[in-house]
Amino acid sequence: MIIYSIYRFFRHLTLTGCPVTDWGLELLRVETSGAVGCGTIEYLSICRTAVTIQGVKRFLRLTKTVRVLKWFDTVEALAQLALDDDLDRSFIHPIPLSELSCIQTERQPFIRNHFSLAVFMCDPQMLRNIQISCTHQITDQDILSLRVLVNLTDLHVVCDSSTSVTFPNGIAPLVAVVGKSLVNLSLSRFEAVNLPVLVRFCPTLTYLSLTFNRYVRDEPIESRSNLEMRSLLMFFFAARHEERRMDSFLTEAQLAKILASPTLKKAIISSCPNLTDNVLRKAVDSTRFANLVYLQISNCPSVTKRGIDLLKNDENCISTLCVTDCPRIDLQSLQTDWDNASKEENWDIDLIFKNYFD
Repeated sequence: MIIYSIYRFFRHLTLTGCPVTDWGLELLRVETSGAVGCGTIEYLSICRTAVTIQGVKRFLRLTKTVRVLKWFDTVEALAQLALDDDLDRSFIHPIPLSELSCIQTERQPFIRNHFSLAVFMCDPQMLRNIQISCTHQITDQDILSLRVLVNLTDLHVVCDSSTSVTFPNGIAPLVAVVGKSLVNLSLSRFEAVNLPVLVRFCPTLTYLSLTFNRYVRDEPIESRSNLEMRSLLMFFFAARHEERRMDSFLTEAQLAKILASPTLKKAIISSCPNLTDNVLRKAVDSTRFANLVYLQISNCPSVTKRGIDLLKNDENCISTLCVTDCPRIDLQSLQTDWDNASKEENWDIDLIFKNYFD
């Protein structure tokens, strides 16, 4: 009891892997929310403990301080709480979680429509961060249930071959409503991703990650001309290493526009044949990479030393340049030239030129 009493002074508490039970969670709730005093715990991790669905349901029903609950089955606990016949809704407050993760686990198989129920139980003003990974029971309707989250800032969705979520009927109509508040967005393994839709409805994105998707390539001309991301700080693009389908890559025009974002600080591009010397030239001509501090190019078969050398100027502030497994680049020659230039110009730059797949 003394140990649990001490916990009420913590804001961040990680009990991952500890022998915590429902009884221990109840003691923690009483000590942080009950008569002892005002609770302070905002982050609680109980992954790989002995806590059960029933224990978490009771904890969620009564706690008022926890904003982040790290537990594999939080969504299911919230959904069951919504379905409880004995739940007196006149006495339950919206659960003030700021983050909700939905990850398929063997311990608690995900049930269709339960994600929407979980979102319904949360305070729509507080819930800001959504993470969904490889859960085949998630549907477009579940994604659309997020439209009530007026302050959503982070959306991260990873699909697999059995996932029912789509870009045209799930992600696109969602960002049309909440895109103005989104700051961080990552989409992985989607079909028919439409980049102009993301640019149009998500004007304040600072982080964009697009990995292993397929893309709409017949967007109208007017969409291409307006492809500008004025707030982007980090961009990450990757396709599968041996991918050959052209709809698996962004177009040269799209890449050039993104890399020309005036605020861009970090860019990682992997396995993209559409990254060419001309793309790099357009980006350099537009912004001179004035704010770019980190650039990583991996397994891009079209770029050459000439394209990389476009970055060799005093106007950019690159501190790390990483080039790996690009077959048209002689990395030894590149290393020698850049080493000499950095010494002559007194550049403080970390150069990483390697072939990992040799």
